[in-house]
Amino acid sequence: MTTWFSDTCPCIIDVDFSVPQQTFLGWTHKCEIHKDLPDASLKGQIIAQNAIYKIPNDGNKAAKATNDAAKKTEMNRINALGPGVWNN
Repeated sequence: MTTWFSDTCPCIIDVDFSVPQQTFLGWTHKCEIHKDLPDASLKGQIIAQNAIYKIPNDGNKAAKATNDAAKKTEMNRINALGPGVWNN
């Protein structure tokens, strides 16, 4: 099991990367945007959100810096909405 942290929101999920389908095992934290999603939808939604910010790893430092700034802005925006929920 791997604890996976999203690049664009504060969600924390547990994933089994040892299988080809990368099985979702559960969650530790759902951010304010994703807190009402059913567990079965959480991993797919987070991956889709992260894909918006995916850029080629071609060594373009300016594109990477712009992308990193955009991801940080999105993370800050979501954090400002509220604390989300913890799975205790």
